[in-house]
Amino acid sequence: MDVEKSRSDKAWLGVPGRDDVFEGGLTVGHLFLLEGNPGTGETTMALRVPLEGAAAGEQFLYITLSETEKELRNGAPSHGWTLDAGVKV
Repeated sequence: MDVEKSRSDKAWLGVPGRDDVFEGGLTVGHLFLLEGNPGTGETTMALRVPLEGAAAGEQFLYITLSETEKELRNGAPSHGWTLDAGVKV
């Protein structure tokens, strides 16, 4: 698959190796559920996607039922991220 050709209909994940697994990212306009056992990286991946999108001027809806806004904001710096740059929580 030509990743550059499909870029317009894919949302780049920004997670090393994952964009290749998903053949260039997630399909734009679709709903995705990410779940797993505690500590397997779901929050890391789920936050990385909208951060990459915000940097590209895209909009995302992130819904979590297990973490508060404070927990997300407190956890982001451990990855070197900020939720202030184009991300509304």
